[in-house]
Amino acid sequence: MGATLDGDRPLDCGLERSRVLSRALSARDVPLDPSFGSDDGLWGEVWSQYDHPTREEWPVERTLEPLLAPRPGDRFADLGAGGGYWSLRLARAVGPEGHVFATDISRPLMRRLAWLAQRRGLRQLTAVEVCPEAVGLPDASVDTALMTNVYRFEACNEGDRAYLERVWRALRPGGRFIVQQDFVHSAAWLKRREGCDQRTAAEVAALAEGLFRVER
Repeated sequence: MGATLDGDRPLDCGLERSRVLSRALSARDVPLDPSFGSDDGLWGEVWSQYDHPTREEWPVERTLEPLLAPRPGDRFADLGAGGGYWSLRLARAVGPEGHVFATDISRPLMRRLAWLAQRRGLRQLTAVEVCPEAVGLPDASVDTALMTNVYRFEACNEGDRAYLERVWRALRPGGRFIVQQDFVHSAAWLKRREGCDQRTAAEVAALAEGLFRVER
């Protein structure tokens, strides 16, 4: 998975890119970015909870929590982790004997999350910067993969099935892929991107036919 971080250069995900599609960010490579503000202040808390300080009270999060049901020693992937709301919570729950891979195409957010994990003593959390088509996980590396409101799945993107196949390969036998794509929490999430609407969870499930057994 990934490669050694090359200074502060982001991944090259363009047409002329190298074959490196993901990089794990280590704590020593992640100084605090002043643009994110202080970890002890309101700005840091807002970023750590996906721009909304009351997220834990949302119906969606209350629904996901019992489905995730993390236990000590479990291995999770938080795909499109953003500010790391679930990544940080899952890392605390699985403990040092488990592991959480948090992936996102946003290098600043992954730098921020790696820094937070270091500050909070969560060595079991790995923040991974990825190109849009990359899952950034080794094969058979996690018990559960979570994807919640990820822009990666857009209705015009023909590569979505290939991405799901990569997720399937990253799961251990009997692993779970939990998808929640239907909740909009701000006006910004309603904005169309390049003429495409974000796929719903039902559409993602249809794309995954033959790879996963859909339970609900």
